[in-house]
Amino acid sequence: MVDLHHIISDGVSQELLIRDFAALYSGATLPALSLQYKDYSEWLQSERYQSKIAKAKDYWLSTYAEEVEVLQLPYDYARPAVKGHEGGSVHVRLTSELSEQLKALSEAHEATLFMTLLAAYNVLLSKLSHQEDLVVGTPVAGRDHADLEGIMGMFINTLPLRNRVSGKQSFADFLVQVRDITVQSIEHQGYPYEDLLDALQAPRDAARNPLFDVLFSYENFESSSLEIDGLTLSPWDSEGETAKFDLTLTAGEGPEGLELNLSYATGLFTEATARRFLGYLERIIEAITEDAQTPISGIEILSEAEKDQLLKDFNDTASAYALEETVID
Repeated sequence: MVDLHHIISDGVSQELLIRDFAALYSGATLPALSLQYKDYSEWLQSERYQSKIAKAKDYWLSTYAEEVEVLQLPYDYARPAVKGHEGGSVHVRLTSELSEQLKALSEAHEATLFMTLLAAYNVLLSKLSHQEDLVVGTPVAGRDHADLEGIMGMFINTLPLRNRVSGKQSFADFLVQVRDITVQSIEHQGYPYEDLLDALQAPRDAARNPLFDVLFSYENFESSSLEIDGLTLSPWDSEGETAKFDLTLTAGEGPEGLELNLSYATGLFTEATARRFLGYLERIIEAITEDAQTPISGIEILSEAEKDQLLKDFNDTASAYALEETVID
């Protein structure tokens, strides 16, 4: 068992450790690294890099010049005074046909699948919250130079991507907006999220995360397997799930189509609600692949059963009153 603190390790580092351990166990010699983390740390303090960070800081402070509205989702339970970390997750696999249509939509608008799914996720959050100004966090590897790819260390950063969803917009127009903002944000990814919070003097709340409570991550579901001659190895699944945020959508390409996993805080949502949210997202994806020019306000997320419940069951409020008595009586 290896226990690494996040201050010295990230997900890429974990993959590197597994790869190097397997190579060493098999008697291989690892190639020498041209750089170490201490070299990277020294470079961070250089005048050239600090100039780059100053520009990134200006970009993020400009992005958050206006105060962020707190996201209010339809919770099943009241938010506790202190945020808990117990979580659950639900999963869906898109059909190969729908996955290909989503790829085609992305290519038609010079966007990546990450950008298209992020745009769809924003539409979902906007419809659930009835809010337009949204912030979704996303992790970035932070290894923006080839020489950093093989170094163990903590490089990851979190980008708070801010987008405004207008119901009058077509999804295609909104996707272009998300694409451009994502590109600009990645260009300025070097400014640490923690420094941004300090610069903004973001209010701290024990019940919430600063700036955003929802996350989106696009990743490869296949992690490195440890293969060593003479040994049979199997994965060990950790028991229990944690939820760092209210909702975390993770997407990636599986062998049979795109995989979507929605992690949720069990202190705020039931499993049934999380499944319903994921179903809504799937309907949004079906709608935008059918016609990307559809106004966002025209994208329906409710099933026919939910529509009947809202329009008929909840409105069936007729009552028999005694006609010979007054309203007051």
